[in-house]
Amino acid sequence: MTDSADDIAALRAPLAERRPLRLPPVDVYRQPLIEPLGYMVLHASWFENRMFSFIGLLLPFGPDTTLEQVAHKLRNWDLPWLEKVVRGAIVDEQLLEDVVEFLGRVERVRGNRHRLVHDAMEVGILPIGQLGDGGGYRAVLLREEYAKVDKSRSIRQMTPVTPEDVAQVAYAFYDLGLEIDTFLGRLTSS
Repeated sequence: MTDSADDIAALRAPLAERRPLRLPPVDVYRQPLIEPLGYMVLHASWFENRMFSFIGLLLPFGPDTTLEQVAHKLRNWDLPWLEKVVRGAIVDEQLLEDVVEFLGRVERVRGNRHRLVHDAMEVGILPIGQLGDGGGYRAVLLREEYAKVDKSRSIRQMTPVTPEDVAQVAYAFYDLGLEIDTFLGRLTSS
C-alpha cells in the first residue's frame, strides 16, 4: 500500500496550514504538562521498539524469537526472563554486569512513567514559604498515588508534579535508547 501524493503533501504542509486538531479542553493547571507528556510518550515508544529489537537479537533462534513474543515479555516486564536471556547470550562479564544494571534502571524509569501517566493529577493549594511570613499560597499539580503498604492495605500519597519532572522521564527514555546502541557496539566488538 502506498501513500497518495495528497497524503504526502499534507504531511509536509506547515502546521499552520493544516486543519486544527480537535482536542478536548485542558485546564490552566494541567496545560503545562501537555508538551512534556507528548515527548515522554514518543521517547518511551522509541525506546521500547529499540529494546524489543535488542532483546530479540540476544535470543537464540527458535519459537520464542518472534518480535511479538519479545514484545509480550517486555510489555509485561518479566525481569527474571530478561535477566535469563541476557545471562545466556552475553559472555563478556563487564558487559553483562552493565546490561543487568541497565535493566534495573529501565525498571525504575518505567515505574516513573507509570506513576506520571496513570496517577490522577489533582490541583492542590500549598503555602509559599513558611506559614506566617506572608508568603501566600499557590496552586500546584499533585499526583494522587495509592501505594501498597502490605497485602491488606494501601496508603494515599499526594506528591507535586511539574513539567520538568515529566521532561526528565522523557529524557531518561531518550538516554536509555542511546545506551542500547552502545551495548550493540560492545557486543559486536567482543
